Amino acid sequence: MRRIIFVVIALVIVAGGAFALMHKSSDKSVSDASNTASTTSTPKTTATNQSTASKAATQTQTSTSAVTNTATTATPAPKANTTPSPLNVTVNANDDSASPETISATNGQTVNITFAVQEQGTYHGGLQFKSSDPAIDSGPIAMGSSKVVTFTASKSFKFTPFWYSSNVQKPYFITVNVQ
Repeated sequence: MRRIIFVVIALVIVAGGAFALMHKSSDKSVSDASNTASTTSTPKTTATNQSTASKAATQTQTSTSAVTNTATTATPAPKANTTPSPLNVTVNANDDSASPETISATNGQTVNITFAVQEQGTYHGGLQFKSSDPAIDSGPIAMGSSKVVTFTASKSFKFTPFWYSSNVQKPYFITVNVQ
């Protein structure tokens, strides 16, 4: 009976060692885990008559833990939504200036600009805002009124204000910076 136990223990040790060698990987982290497990000494006990079966079980457990530790893999993080939310800006303008004069948008972002023409400081004919590339035209906007211009940001450009009744250019620009 003892002889059968020794044979079974020897087979378990050999099988565990063969399993560990077959699953050895070239990955450094796997190699480091195996090296740590193989250099760990078997725990010592003060009992002098520790059985061979107990020693084999301890060695098998050490080999198995090395294999178990190397089986973990990283899961990639989910990708974030890359569509920017729409940008809504109100530009208050008169004959001499606009606020804001610079608008920053992200490439691919939908931009909604509300051109609000102020009564004070604006000639009675009102204003019109145009850009040549891309070709955007607000059309005439009377004093005290507003219009919304919508476009998809693809490159930086400038809006030029005009008196729409006489097509006279005003002395400022509204810049759209696209990043």
